[in-house]
Amino acid sequence: MLFLLTGEVQIGKTRWLEKLVADRVERDVPCAGVLAPGQWVALLREGPTTAFPHALVVVRDYLADDAEALLSDAWPDRIRIAPDEEGRAAVLSVALVRCKSTYGDER
Repeated sequence: MLFLLTGEVQIGKTRWLEKLVADRVERDVPCAGVLAPGQWVALLREGPTTAFPHALVVVRDYLADDAEALLSDAWPDRIRIAPDEEGRAAVLSVALVRCKSTYGDER
């Protein structure tokens, strides 16, 4: 699943993501990634892998349509989320499935 974290400029998308990752790391859930503003497209065009079946990218709202169109072939399963509790729940729902299958618990 590809998550497109989107919203207007300066609403806290990156801080929201940093907090989400920190929370996962505290629970011993591995989070890996690359911070590469303006360079992420080359990486995401590869699509999901066995090791990394999910990805989350921060995209400003006015670029979301273009990003989604650009990545639609590589990531047929994708969803736009906002930096809010609903977005957090969406991300955690797929993370929870992976934790259960990998670790046997709900970290």
